[in-house]
Order: sequence, then structure tokens, then C-alpha cells
Amino acid sequence: MKKVLLSTVCGPFAANTDDCTEHIMPELFHAQVTRAQGIFSPRVTYISYGLEYIAKNIKAPTTVLQYPTIKQFIQELKKGYDYVGISFVIATFEKLKKMCSAVREVLPDSKIILGGYGTMLPECEKYGDHICKEEGVDFMRRLLGEPLDNSPKKHVVYPTRGRVAGLPATKGAVVMAGLGCPHGCEFCATSHFHKKRHIPLLKTGADLYNEIRRIHKIQKDTTLPIGIIEEDFLLQRKRAQEYFDCVKKDNKDPIKISCFASAYSIALWDPDDLVRMGIESLWVGVESRRANYPKLKGLDVKAIFDTLHARGINTLASLIIGHDFHTVDSVWEDFEYLMSMKPSLSQFLILTPACSTPLFERLGREGRLLDVPTKEWDGFHLVFDHPHIEKQKIQQLLLDVYDE
Repeated sequence: MKKVLLSTVCGPFAANTDDCTEHIMPELFHAQVTRAQGIFSPRVTYISYGLEYIAKNIKAPTTVLQYPTIKQFIQELKKGYDYVGISFVIATFEKLKKMCSAVREVLPDSKIILGGYGTMLPECEKYGDHICKEEGVDFMRRLLGEPLDNSPKKHVVYPTRGRVAGLPATKGAVVMAGLGCPHGCEFCATSHFHKKRHIPLLKTGADLYNEIRRIHKIQKDTTLPIGIIEEDFLLQRKRAQEYFDCVKKDNKDPIKISCFASAYSIALWDPDDLVRMGIESLWVGVESRRANYPKLKGLDVKAIFDTLHARGINTLASLIIGHDFHTVDSVWEDFEYLMSMKPSLSQFLILTPACSTPLFERLGREGRLLDVPTKEWDGFHLVFDHPHIEKQKIQQLLLDVYDE
């Protein structure tokens, strides 16, 4: 039977090197949300859930490496593998290239599989023998000659632990509920990688409910908070309602969940039902007061936030700077707009046109894409010619916004 090695890109991270910037790290909060809080920033490393999920659902003997050093990666290669799969994003493309060179040197007969949003880069194709641009389990099953069937796929328990100032502070677990997003915002890699489709990994609300309770049982904690990994959980109204129905029948400790949502999908629900569903926190893309994305159009986003906060639901609001209409002054106006919503947490990033998105194609047609290293496609660097704000200015502006 074929042997498979699956790996994230190699460290080190959070350092300005030839293949990394200080902003690239396997964290979310300290990297992009609470970065300005210093030692009071929650420190949580998030693994590549997708690789663990793939390994759980193929029959071939599979090893998964999470953020190895290049030395550890090479040591693992020496054990011999028929396939080596590496997941990467555009900003970690240089790391991927070094790993591919190591595979070719140590295991010249091994086949390299590339996966992740980095595969939207056309130039990546010369580094891999196989490119996965779809849901990974079925892709790997076809590649390995394993049977495809409609039986439910197995999920992996992903506990998380966070520390603040070196002290244990948070704990939880995550559930991978689905891939893709139907909204189709022009900048969104998630939506356009999956062709604006929603791909459920847990097909029904009962499936999601049962998986959460399975995690609680394994972790021996029926109150453990659960993060649902899916771009807009509330948008899949039928499944979310089925989940809500299961929760209403549950007489155990209340389930506590957090999830991604849009202003549009939140507006579909009675806010009191969101509380009854057990939602503690929602991550909502505000993007800009002037943004006309369908998920925001015609909605009073501030009123939606006020409604959530009145019921004790926390919010993480994200803002994009660098829209064509932005000037330095209007960026600060958007900042004040976001702060007027009093979000529990905030994320700010520079608009970045992932390859194959409509934004990337439009900027390419206009001749505005800059010749910058792929490592700078990290959300903290400007990679296109902006009509009103120069590159260095907007990059400093982003840091100033975080500090403010």
C-alpha cells in the first residue's frame, strides 16, 4: 500500500527572512486581531485541520506534520513515502519551493501533491506532480485508487488551548462544517477557489449536533466552547435550523458555539433564536461603510451589531483598507465607523487580490499589480497600485489602525 506524508509549510515564522515576513504565523489572534495588545494578546496556534481530516479519511498509511522545521521535514522524508502532500498559501510559496526541492533530493521517485489556496498561483504547477484544487478527501481517494462512496466522512477532534501572558486562558475545540462560500465577494479566495459553492462536510444539522456532543464526550467536558469552521454558517438556513431543533431538545449542559456569519445571514434570524442556539460569538465582515458587496447591501450593519450586543453575543468585526475609494482620511472614517459598533474584537487587513479572484483579474487588466515577492501577500503589504495611497503609507496606516 502507498505511504503518504502530509505537511504544512515549514517554520520558522514571524520573522523577516527570504521566505517569510513577521506577519506570517500559525496564529490568528496575535497575528491579525489582538496583535497590538503585547503580552496580553491571546497566543493560540491553530493546526491545519484539513490535513488531519484528509488523513482520517483515506486508507493509505498517512503521517501528518504540523509546522515542522525543514530539518524535521527532511528527517521524516528519509522514512520513505510514495506521496508527499504540502498545503500552502500564496504568502508561503517560497517556503513551499524549498520543501519541494528537499523532496526531489531525498525522494526523487516520490510524487508531490500541492494543496491549499496557494494553488491559485499558476507558477506553482511546475513544483508539483498533482495539484488539488477541490475538497481534499475525494481528490486523494481518486489519486490513490481508493473507492469513492457517500458514507459520512470521519471527523477529527481538534482541541485548542490559548495562553495570555504565559498563563492558561482559553480552551475549546473546532468542527469543520463546510467549505466555500456562495457570496462571491470579488476579493475572496475561499469563495472563488470553490467556485462560489457551499460544500458541506457535515450535511445535516443533526450531524453537526452529534459531532459537537462527540467532541464533548471525548474531551470529557460538556461545556467546552466549539468553533464552527465554515464561511457563513447561518446562511445555510435549513441545516442551521435542524441544528437549532436538536439544541432545543437537548437537556444537557447548553452548547456554546462561535461561527463566521455575514450581516445578510444574521438578518435572516430572530436574534433571540441565535441566543437559544448557543451562539456566544460571531465573526462578521464589515469590510467598509461604502462597500457594496451583496452580503452588506441595504443593511444597517450597526443596528445588527447593536442587536447582537444587547443579547450578550460577542462580535469580531473585520475591516478592509485599500479599496479604490479609500484615502487616508476615509480609512480613518471607516475605522470610526467600525468602532461605533463597539465590536468585542477587530481585524484589519489590506485588500489583497488572491489569484483567480475577480479582483485579481480586474487589477491585472488594469495593469495595476505590483511586482512584489509572494511572501508580501500577507494582508499587511500592498501588492497593487492604489489610486490615492502609496505603498509604504498604507502599510504604516494599517499598523497605526491596530495601535489606535
